[in-house]
Amino acid sequence: MALQTINNIALNLTDNRPDDHQHAFIWAHGLMFCSASDVESGLFAWKYTEQNHRLVRYDARGHGESEVTPLAEDYQWAGLAKDMLAVAEQTGAKRVVLGGASMGCGTSLTAALDLIHSGEKEKLAGLVLVIPPTSWKTRPAQARKYKLLALLNKLKLIPSLLPTLTKNKVIAGFLNKSMPYCEISLQHYMSSHKKEAYHPMLMGSAQSDLPDEEELKKIDVPTLILGWTEDVSHPVSTAKKLRELLPNSEIHLANQARHVDQWDQQINEFLTSLKC
Repeated sequence: MALQTINNIALNLTDNRPDDHQHAFIWAHGLMFCSASDVESGLFAWKYTEQNHRLVRYDARGHGESEVTPLAEDYQWAGLAKDMLAVAEQTGAKRVVLGGASMGCGTSLTAALDLIHSGEKEKLAGLVLVIPPTSWKTRPAQARKYKLLALLNKLKLIPSLLPTLTKNKVIAGFLNKSMPYCEISLQHYMSSHKKEAYHPMLMGSAQSDLPDEEELKKIDVPTLILGWTEDVSHPVSTAKKLRELLPNSEIHLANQARHVDQWDQQINEFLTSLKC
């Protein structure tokens, strides 16, 4: 794995394909995650996808190895989408599949519309949307939680509350992992030296939402949607609504840990169907 940096964004290149391969799969992680914790959690180990496709993972600004910027607007999904497209441009690939989990899902959809609006729709080969986040009617309640966390961080209360924040029995039991997915993300972030990004990161997320429903109907590329049930932070209502809005999409909802373990294989098969 090679680490490169462009525009303050760290790219973890795991490219086992020939240099002249014309497609790339650009992957964006979730809030407070990074490329390393994605793999450590066991949720995205990329056993199949990495072997068969040109996978380009990167750390969103303020996350992992990427640099911190102080403005909340930099962490809004519209700002993160610009970073994603800069990463895609850096690959030199003629066509890209954009994908991500949670925040990365919002980033991917926003970036896809940016390509369409700029007249570069032909560059977009497909989308992979994993655990779509709260959106539209369900977004305000989640935004309030982010703002509360930002306030607690400002009052320097986050470290003392960390055990409570990371206790999510639904996710832990569902994934059947040694550590809950959310616990790994928070531990990674709170142990980093970039705590100054915490406030703008949370406020940027609180100010973000998925694009307008009518706009999303313009995205007619093949799209794979993966979600799990009973996760209020990533409600299946969003995943199902995206299935309705995106004209060329398919959806798979998991309700057991073994189904989640199949996500990498499903993504690999989807990319293969696109001849990526």
